[in-house]
Amino acid sequence: MLALPIPRARGSYTGGRWRVGSGLDADVEPRVARILQSFDGQKDLVAVASSLRPAVSAKELREVVQRAALSGLLEEPDWQRLPIEVLGESRFRCLGCGTSCRFDIGPLLPSDLERLAALDLRRVGHQGDYLREMEVAGVSRSFLKKHEDACVFYDHDARNCKLHATFGAQSKPLACQAFPVQLAFGPGGLRLSLRSSCAQRIETFQRGTLLKQQESWVRQLQTLGWGKQGPFPVWVLFLPEQATAELAPGAHIPFSTYVQLEGALLEALSDPKLPMAGALCQGLRFLYGVLTGQPALGAQAPTVRERARGRECLRNVCALLAAEVFEPEQAALLRRIGQDGDASATELDAQADGFLRELLKQEIWGYEPLRWTGSFLPGCVMLVIACIAALALARGAAERRGAAVPNAAEIHAAYNGINRIVLRVQPDRPETLLPFAQGPVFPS
Repeated sequence: MLALPIPRARGSYTGGRWRVGSGLDADVEPRVARILQSFDGQKDLVAVASSLRPAVSAKELREVVQRAALSGLLEEPDWQRLPIEVLGESRFRCLGCGTSCRFDIGPLLPSDLERLAALDLRRVGHQGDYLREMEVAGVSRSFLKKHEDACVFYDHDARNCKLHATFGAQSKPLACQAFPVQLAFGPGGLRLSLRSSCAQRIETFQRGTLLKQQESWVRQLQTLGWGKQGPFPVWVLFLPEQATAELAPGAHIPFSTYVQLEGALLEALSDPKLPMAGALCQGLRFLYGVLTGQPALGAQAPTVRERARGRECLRNVCALLAAEVFEPEQAALLRRIGQDGDASATELDAQADGFLRELLKQEIWGYEPLRWTGSFLPGCVMLVIACIAALALARGAAERRGAAVPNAAEIHAAYNGINRIVLRVQPDRPETLLPFAQGPVFPS
């Protein structure tokens, strides 16, 4: 794990208060101020501890770091110094499909502005009037203008990016090039994952360039500041060994244990011997096993208790999703999935199977289960059952065109539709998603 060795304090200690400016002042005890003053950006925590007289305990030093980081009294880490982790054989190549053109792109980097200024924009019907200024954190920043709810460079007839089509992918602002890449920090550094929202996600999954072969381009993405996204507080970068993740409501585990659980789920999704439906069922059984103290991924048949608990999870999550669906047919289908359980399994062809596995693995790798509910197991259950719902919706689309099994495009459309619903769901009690989260015996 990474430990960022140079925490630097913001502001100074005057008259019994730690003053940062911009209205951010805090009452700080003299002994805490003395510790903060040692965070000079030159010493790691070991050096800070050895320089303090009288000495402070390692526990007190950790507590000061945590409180100071959460209170904004420590400078943010240098995101560009953090290592980037990429999942396995992840592939990506921007094809200029226009999906990102519907979003607000910016603020633009100085290199973006230089690149755009060097283009002959008359070739795409512009005379240079393409920027708008917006205030970000009190500073005026440049964004691309919008026209008819899309970027000014979007071609509504061709449904693609004019810059990409005319000058190539490297001509666009870096944020446009990177969509749907997502960077999120955790105790191990930055993780790069790929969201499912790109219209050409299937094409890039099949024929994109391996991300591990695009290291220089990936490094550029850190200048966007996206690494600030993530479910962990910033202090874990200074104290990674202290990082924990919420397993279930009220139950925390070391991040190293989280990585093991996450790895087991990724392994199940990568097992070619398990068909998609089998991988999903194994994933749910594994989550249940973790809570009961038997986290195994064996091939034995689930017990009666496991089946009952799994059906209860399925009903709860499908009812939650159905309540967010406006189309009566889809809502009814989701409720039926909640009642049918394993009967809703759908067979897939090889391409669709591989694509769906990749989508799920990217979600898990990008900490999405933690983002959705704040707890790993309820989030994973929601992800798995949302996937089962997407399989059923895709199966309905295949039947309407007279096919026996859904193709990758139908899987993609169904998954994105369900995913948008899942992102809207904010349950008041996440434990209702995982009914057996109450009173489990988790091995210490």
